[in-house]
Amino acid sequence: MNGLLDIPLDGLAGLMRGVTELESVPGGIVPLRLPAWTRTQQADEWIELWGAHTLGVRLVTLTSASHIRITATVTRMAPAPGEEPLFVAGFLAAVDGVGVDHAVVSDGPRIVTLADRSRHDDPGPATTVTLTIGKADAPRQVEVWFPHSASVVIHRVESDAELLPAPPSERPRWVHHGSSISHSLEALTPRETWPQLAATELDLELTNLAIAGNAQLDPFVARTIAAIPADIVTLKLGVNVVNRDSMRDRAFVPALHGFLDLVREGNPGVPILVLTSIASPALESTPGPSTKGADGMFTGSPRVIHPGDGTLTLARTRELVTNAVLKRRVADPDLYLADGLELFGLGDSDLLRDGLHPSAEGYGLIAARFAARARDSTHAIGEAFARVL
Repeated sequence: MNGLLDIPLDGLAGLMRGVTELESVPGGIVPLRLPAWTRTQQADEWIELWGAHTLGVRLVTLTSASHIRITATVTRMAPAPGEEPLFVAGFLAAVDGVGVDHAVVSDGPRIVTLADRSRHDDPGPATTVTLTIGKADAPRQVEVWFPHSASVVIHRVESDAELLPAPPSERPRWVHHGSSISHSLEALTPRETWPQLAATELDLELTNLAIAGNAQLDPFVARTIAAIPADIVTLKLGVNVVNRDSMRDRAFVPALHGFLDLVREGNPGVPILVLTSIASPALESTPGPSTKGADGMFTGSPRVIHPGDGTLTLARTRELVTNAVLKRRVADPDLYLADGLELFGLGDSDLLRDGLHPSAEGYGLIAARFAARARDSTHAIGEAFARVL
């Protein structure tokens, strides 16, 4: 490949989708899903670390190029010092919606997340990936999907033909927020998270604001969602407040209403679908915080729950979310509720790789069930999606 063109980094803004902004840093740019202003309102660094993953981020261009080369620092999470990251991180190229190349990243910095919530950073080099997309006599639409399970600093983009901005998508715009299940770290490619699988099946333009471990009803996340143009918004809520044991009834209910108020203020008249948690046997009737044992399985923290003490379990969050949406917010005709157990129930628990997170097969099952219900006008999901499908 001789004569590759350097694509100016300051010209990438017109090519990037699935981001709220591009942040300039020494030697490159960073695609952000949570805008930089949210950092001052975050309680700890973990929402920034997981939120920095380029989940659903893609470069979309009209080009006749046969190769696109990206030099970037790709930072992955590892479970312990010296151990390999648990999740596959790779760049994927698609031509006219069909995947044609997938380049897995095997080097770069690592962040080790320790049991006491401290961190250990292992330095590593930048990496260069070359995606082969095939020869073309005329420009066609090419997408380069960034890793869903890593953060990325882009240092250089090259190609053997000009990269032109693609026309704005005419597909309905779907904005989704959820926990690690919606982050789908176990997916094998960036287009195989369950929300993206469903979006592909339903022909929707998805912005995925899922943040592993951090669907905590944070107001700055609600404001971020509210600022993104959307034709439909979905919110998968409940599991992370149990995982962290971060709330009781008293805090959860007003936080839920405040979150919905902020999202609604930015999206008047837009369907908002709230999804309760999928099944996790360890937390259904046992509160958090959840911990990961030596066998790799997550468990809750069994203790006596006294009547009226407000302790949350997954079952309790479903009750509270259902009450909020169906009984207390009845004045909002564009608000819908669906039971996460219909997407992934206790009978599917064999597809939980660690008692909490589905396998890649499990994400495929959630996506298939979601898409089928989105097409069913008699189902709450179908009612919410009726205006965009």
